[in-house]
Amino acid sequence: MLVNVGLIVSAAVVCFLGRELVSTRGALMAATVGFFVIEWLLALYCARQLRRREEEVPQSLPSLFVLIPVSGASADLAKTVHAFQAQQYPGSYRVVYVVPLEEDPAYEVLKKAGAEVWVTREKSSRAGGKLVSLAFGMDRVPEEYELVLLSDGDVYPHDLFAARMAGALAAPGTALAVGSSVPIFEKGSPWGALALAWAAGDFPRTILMPQPWGGATIGRRSDFYSVHVSDHWRRSICDDGTVARLFSTVGKVRFVFEA
Repeated sequence: MLVNVGLIVSAAVVCFLGRELVSTRGALMAATVGFFVIEWLLALYCARQLRRREEEVPQSLPSLFVLIPVSGASADLAKTVHAFQAQQYPGSYRVVYVVPLEEDPAYEVLKKAGAEVWVTREKSSRAGGKLVSLAFGMDRVPEEYELVLLSDGDVYPHDLFAARMAGALAAPGTALAVGSSVPIFEKGSPWGALALAWAAGDFPRTILMPQPWGGATIGRRSDFYSVHVSDHWRRSICDDGTVARLFSTVGKVRFVFEA
């Protein structure tokens, strides 16, 4: 957010200083182009850092519980289930999907794919279905699991995703570790190219000022319980924003390049 604000302010300064030399429209166009050029340069810098920071996965990691709320069945849902089942995680590992009802289209797809599914049958006058599912699932994470990874049904992880996320929590003072995502489209899709360009411009903010988000956030079960995240989710309208606010005094948020 601050990076964007800085770039927007820079663009405004360019418009102000350049208004006597060129038209206001020309200065605005030049500032806009400069805005995206700077963001792309930052994205390239972050990509170079990503290649340099590749780390080996530890031989042993704390027990991990993956919590994934789902509603509705996308065409790739079974594919993402298999990707989570195929994780190379060096420790106790369990994935649970939470749906609102057995009648939800996702329920049958998940069961056929061999996933473990919990059904909430809960309703809330304020919180959305995803928040209800998250709160329901978090309340039932068994005590033997030290870490909890939050993800989404449309996230397709590589085979070391969970291990990279869990390993990042070993850094001193780290309370949460977060990742990012890249949209996947059919080869040659113009919409895919636009989506990738947009995502690349967003990477610098995500990396320099990481914030929790629903698709890839991991923390310790004890910390989630100490801040009573489930109670707050049931009274909230935003899942990741609630986590960011509650964990602001718990510890640092670390971006996981390798995830």
